[in-house]
Amino acid sequence: MKAGAYLLATAAWLQCFLTFSLPLSKKSDTSYAFDLSVARTQLSAASVDSFALFAGGYTADGHDSTVVDIYDAKKSTWSVASLSTGRGVMASAGISISSTKLSAARSIAVFAGGKHSKGNRTSTVDVFDAGSGTWIVEHLSDARSMIAAVGSPRTGKMYFAGGEYAENSKNQSTKQCSDIVDVWDVLSDTWSTMKLSQPRKKLGAAVAGSKLIFAGGYLSGLGNVDTADIYDEDTGEWTVAHLSVPRFRLEAASLGPLALFISGQGCDWTCATADVYDSRTNRWSVTNMSHGRYEFSAVVVDGVVVVAGGKQPRPKGINPNLIEVFDPATMTWHNSSMVLETPRYFLAGAGISADYSAQGGMALFGGGIPFNTSVEVVMHNAV
Repeated sequence: MKAGAYLLATAAWLQCFLTFSLPLSKKSDTSYAFDLSVARTQLSAASVDSFALFAGGYTADGHDSTVVDIYDAKKSTWSVASLSTGRGVMASAGISISSTKLSAARSIAVFAGGKHSKGNRTSTVDVFDAGSGTWIVEHLSDARSMIAAVGSPRTGKMYFAGGEYAENSKNQSTKQCSDIVDVWDVLSDTWSTMKLSQPRKKLGAAVAGSKLIFAGGYLSGLGNVDTADIYDEDTGEWTVAHLSVPRFRLEAASLGPLALFISGQGCDWTCATADVYDSRTNRWSVTNMSHGRYEFSAVVVDGVVVVAGGKQPRPKGINPNLIEVFDPATMTWHNSSMVLETPRYFLAGAGISADYSAQGGMALFGGGIPFNTSVEVVMHNAV
């Protein structure tokens, strides 16, 4: 589907940034803190080049937020922009396209789909261009929330998979979930669609080499899903694998040839499992975290995965403050030298590489429940 991107020209949404310098509030040699402009939950975050963006969500009074707080690590400044429409539970991803094969370069962050506080879904995709600082709007083939999004720097394409059309209290109908994968070719601005082997929502998506993997999720009327749909961009073929444990509300991370599908809701409420797919061997392995969790955030910083926040309802109903780190060199997890000062769930996270940050590589975790504006920053030397 061709969405017909356009630059928004109305004064109300012309992206007149409020930019201000906000030095890092140093808590220790390894951690810092910022504040978002508005406290909110179920917001989404993405990083691209030197930018970390925290977008949308729901405010404490239940309203949809249009706010996008943008941190530029090169300048150590924050700016505030607006989504074209306020909403929460959006899919988000960043992609930097720089390829002689593609003969073009572009860096963007996307915030796709989502749900308004009154319950209606949207097909809107808000797109931030890191090079120009401008925004455009694209559209998915249909309106839905709880989508998984991932970008392929090799081909310059963005993928938006699955999602929820509607929800009732008993989640009884499989028709409430989508099997659609919307594919946006960023450079040619053309859209197409593919299909997953199984409809589902609350799944994870990652890229590993030429492979796009869409794993886990929840299918209304059926329950937790272990399906992992694998699309090979080089051959155009789909294959199906399975996670070690069916689960949803998991997080995914892309680490070069590796794709991780981390923790989530399943097992006895939470799984400490992380399934790892290696595109070089086409094999799966399993690693275990010290604590299972869901409604958390996982970000990649300088070749490691940093996990923070979330819920851990059993056995004691404690929200974990431990920050855990996956090192692909050892294929193991360890605890960071710092913890979250404000344990929370429904937070959002973004990672910025040392290549773009004057302070060094950093993982930023902001918002969530309990409602707060805090953005806690984990520096790479703390992981």
